[in-house]
Amino acid sequence: MRSCVPQEWNDYNLRWNESEFGGVKDLRITPNKIWRPDILMYNRYHVMCYVTTPFVVPRPMSNKCFGEQGNHF
Repeated sequence: MRSCVPQEWNDYNLRWNESEFGGVKDLRITPNKIWRPDILMYNRYHVMCYVTTPFVVPRPMSNKCFGEQGNHF
């Protein structure tokens, strides 16, 4: 299965008001300093697998899940 799931959230801790910081308009932060949610995949057979591929926004992901009987979804 291949899928690309756009994800977006608004973290109030990352809001920036330039007037509070001397007119600074841009702030560059390395991606590993920003919290990103864990991604958990479900399917109709109630098999769960955690995605261990580092998630870089935006980037299509390719993952495989195997069921209890060895079925490949």
